Amino acid sequence: MRNLLITAMILAATLAGAHAQNGPVIKRTPLATDALSPSKNVTRVEIVRLDFLPGMVTPLHLHPMPVITYVEKGRFLFQIEGQPAHHYKAGDAVYEPANARILHYDNESKTEPAVLIASYLASADDHTLITLLPK
Repeated sequence: MRNLLITAMILAATLAGAHAQNGPVIKRTPLATDALSPSKNVTRVEIVRLDFLPGMVTPLHLHPMPVITYVEKGRFLFQIEGQPAHHYKAGDAVYEPANARILHYDNESKTEPAVLIASYLASADDHTLITLLPK
């Protein structure tokens, strides 16, 4: 236990010295923590910028892999089938579970464009990022 305490003190002193030498430390603000359910062997991440025109709505769809989106600009109405709707604004992160039917991921503004950055957590077996569904 004493060795662990000494190691922690040395690490803290080292980090303090690095801070003094390199300037301020980057501020890290957690945006989301989501469990991948069911668990998935992620072999690649595909990151896509999605530009929405004013008032644009997404059709009913699903993704075969989990998707984490970051709202870069605008406000969105988001709803997974069977769950309550949520509203997200610039700076928010949103988790879409694999194979969840997405009813809404719509730009709420009728006058302003909106932007999402989507990170698709794909496996070697995932060949399609999105599947559009009939209503």
